[in-house]
Amino acid sequence: MRIKIKLSNGAKMPHRSTTGSAGWDLFADLKEDMEIKPLSSVVIPTGVSVALPVNHYWDLRVRSGISTKHKIILLNGAAVIDEDYRGVVGVPLTNLSSTSYFVRPGEKIAQALLLKYELQEF
Repeated sequence: MRIKIKLSNGAKMPHRSTTGSAGWDLFADLKEDMEIKPLSSVVIPTGVSVALPVNHYWDLRVRSGISTKHKIILLNGAAVIDEDYRGVVGVPLTNLSSTSYFVRPGEKIAQALLLKYELQEF
């Protein structure tokens, strides 16, 4: 299945780290470090715009390394990129620690899992 991707100038293309990786790594599209202060949230741009297939969405997950080592989580615990969203994908991160965390330009910040859904009627 081919996915259409558009990158902002200088943004990194999502990629899988290994052949067994389920998710596509997403990178911070920043010109300089971005601070996430303790107990605050920011949206980190990826520079990636995507056109997903019908009945599919991207389920974003924060990298386990920054969540376990630095207590950085997704703002509401989940992030969904719908098939009809065409803007730049942003990753909403929250710092649960008592110290600032600095996201570096090009840092791997999240993974995107392509998932299929079924329409429901009520």
